[in-house]
Amino acid sequence: MTFNKKLAADKIKAKLTALVEERHGRRLWSGLVKKSFIELADELDLKVATAGAAAQVEGARRPDWHEWLYDLVWYTSERDEDTGIERTTSIPLVMECEWDASLEGMALDFDKLLVANADLRVLVCGEYPDFKRDDVFTYCERALQGFARTRPGDVVLVFVIPEKGKPECKAFNGDHPAT
Repeated sequence: MTFNKKLAADKIKAKLTALVEERHGRRLWSGLVKKSFIELADELDLKVATAGAAAQVEGARRPDWHEWLYDLVWYTSERDEDTGIERTTSIPLVMECEWDASLEGMALDFDKLLVANADLRVLVCGEYPDFKRDDVFTYCERALQGFARTRPGDVVLVFVIPEKGKPECKAFNGDHPAT
């Protein structure tokens, strides 16, 4: 199976933008964001690992595993013929959701994405009066470019959801890795 990063990114942007337009309130956002990613994984025929309780909002299907390293992971697997154990074969996406109103809190989650061996990495976070999206985007771009293991082709989506107003999504890539 070939994972199309651009198609997935476009679907993620559309799904999260529609979710924000409904304005459910922050209390439910983590679960609703996870539900959106679970629905997209179903559409793309991928398995999902995430914490079940937060993801079981409004009828989202039960994830395959409990939370596994990140807030949410899309993965593929196959059963090993010799051992019968399910073996992970790819990680198309990892996602972190952070609602802390500080750059430090967001940076901790973003930095976890840097070490992920995934085709697409996604950060979904809030924007608050004293915590602006430009600070988020600047940090993420600098962190990706400054990370010694950034590879050409690495893609990170950063989706900022404000308390009021329009969300914004930017894609950063590893085509200019640190030297």
